[in-house]
Amino acid sequence: MLGVRVVDEKKAAAAKVLVVVQAEADKAADAAKSAGTQALLLRMDQLECDSKLCKAVVEAAQKIAEGTVVVGMSATAGKVMLMVSSPKALHSKLKAGDVVKAVMPTLGGKGGGKPNFAQGQGSKVDAVDAAIAQVLGIAKEKLGVDASKVSMADCTAKARTGPDAATLKKMSSEQYLAEFKLQENLEELVNMVLKQKPANPYEAMADFLKEIS
Repeated sequence: MLGVRVVDEKKAAAAKVLVVVQAEADKAADAAKSAGTQALLLRMDQLECDSKLCKAVVEAAQKIAEGTVVVGMSATAGKVMLMVSSPKALHSKLKAGDVVKAVMPTLGGKGGGKPNFAQGQGSKVDAVDAAIAQVLGIAKEKLGVDASKVSMADCTAKARTGPDAATLKKMSSEQYLAEFKLQENLEELVNMVLKQKPANPYEAMADFLKEIS
């Protein structure tokens, strides 16, 4: 069925993105460890604020850079997630929960947690840059280090999948149909509507497409 296949495809795509994001995060964490970086912020927008996936990436990076505060941030069109992981050796200077509580108002949300790990979610996506600056500022102040000991890495650049806008415009109709499997998916969608015969077929199709997009 269309719904099952689409869900499976989305899970497979998410798994591929996670592998790339995790690899980039691990690379950044390894570099942070070698450089003696005290705080590392990871941008993980392609994980689309999935708390389970984001936490897995942050915790894995923390295991590599054991003496570094690792911060994860993921933003979508409508929400932004912040996670902070602080090693026990630094709790006397910086607690994860304190950082999240201080920054979440900037992001229009709430959050909290323990000294070792905390997270929060907000809706002010346009405030991401300000929140990043705030996080790094807090890290420098609390840890007593200068800008050379804090860093940020974009772990999603290589994870962005699919053709860009310029490539899409150059595609033929046949190539565009094949890229997004439009003909196949729409045929199954129409068959589903014919089988269910809803009172408003257009509304039913719109709702279904919204769910799988």
